[in-house]
Amino acid sequence: MCGRWRRGSRAGPAGAGPRGAEYGPQTRTPAQREEAKAAELSAAGMPTGAVTVRRMRARCRQDGVRGLVDHRATRPRTALGRANERVVAAVREVLEAGRERSSGTLGRLRVHTERLLAEQYGQGVVPLPSSATFNRLAHALADGRGLLDSARQRRWRSARPAPPFVPTTVMAPGELVMTDSTVLDAFVVLDDGVVERPELTIALDVATRTTARPCCARKEAAASTRRSCRHR
Repeated sequence: MCGRWRRGSRAGPAGAGPRGAEYGPQTRTPAQREEAKAAELSAAGMPTGAVTVRRMRARCRQDGVRGLVDHRATRPRTALGRANERVVAAVREVLEAGRERSSGTLGRLRVHTERLLAEQYGQGVVPLPSSATFNRLAHALADGRGLLDSARQRRWRSARPAPPFVPTTVMAPGELVMTDSTVLDAFVVLDDGVVERPELTIALDVATRTTARPCCARKEAAASTRRSCRHR
């Protein structure tokens, strides 16, 4: 394949290689040797043409054995595939602009994207892919961001504030204690004779994932308990 014949010649470097009169550089031209190799591979159950042999020889001369590898298996893949970057940018722009619009379909998204590409680059300069490919691209860009949800869901997602908390690493017990309180749906008679709905307060140690003993108290005492836990 790489031109490594038994004897050196102008057609390829010296070295061990396929033997036989059909591969002799002194009696066969490169085209004849390529046809012989194609016939040999076809007879072995791998249908091959002389043009393929010529192309593989050129790759082997340039990149060595690595040039013979099918690079389709090593080509990096992304969720967007091999989509045109201008089409990707246009779909993103249309999706972002449609956050506040009424619920639409993928067909409407395609129409708006085609219209935007015509305005930016001219009519027919940047063609859209097939409907199936376009739909996969739209889902790859919109899924996880809610851009293809209903209008109500999109408005809710865009109006939702960013979460105020950040991930916290806690190693030692008692380093971070989370507390929560809720008013019980029941009335009790307190020690001073007052009938009131008490608050149930619970404390959770984040490092050990253990809970402290829950306690019930009137609202003022529960608030004091929470403050003491925060300042501990």
